[in-house]
Amino acid sequence: MPRPPKPVTAVLVWSLTTAVAAFSAWLGMRPVLAAAILDDGLPVPISEVHGAPSFAPSDSATSRVEPRTLDGWHEIRSGVWEQGFHTEGGSVTIRAARGKVTLISATPRDGFAVLVDDEEKTRLLVRFHRGDEVHTVDAMWWNGGPYAIVEESG
Repeated sequence: MPRPPKPVTAVLVWSLTTAVAAFSAWLGMRPVLAAAILDDGLPVPISEVHGAPSFAPSDSATSRVEPRTLDGWHEIRSGVWEQGFHTEGGSVTIRAARGKVTLISATPRDGFAVLVDDEEKTRLLVRFHRGDEVHTVDAMWWNGGPYAIVEESG
């Protein structure tokens, strides 16, 4: 049986080597990419977070209702509160309503990874970590309203 020409052998070896390298890179990056993806899916459009803007004039200046705030939480509609937290490890936005706490977004800073613990519907724990450095936002529905603790360590 005749041997294949030298250029064909070189192309076959190059193709096989490239396929093995691409597979190895994909296999190595899977855990990193999986940690960076939130389980919530796509981000919520800003119009859904704050409602569509309304430009209808009011009957009088006294009919305006100022938005309520509570310890940094902003009431975006009746009984629904939202707050953004900025730590050294990243930023997180959380929504709390009538005993349910949900994650709106969590964005780690360069070099940090984010872990989200949302097993309890009344509590949300978001950790940004890099080595021994951990920055935590612990949000919960407590005593009839939203409450959060931010801890920076490392």
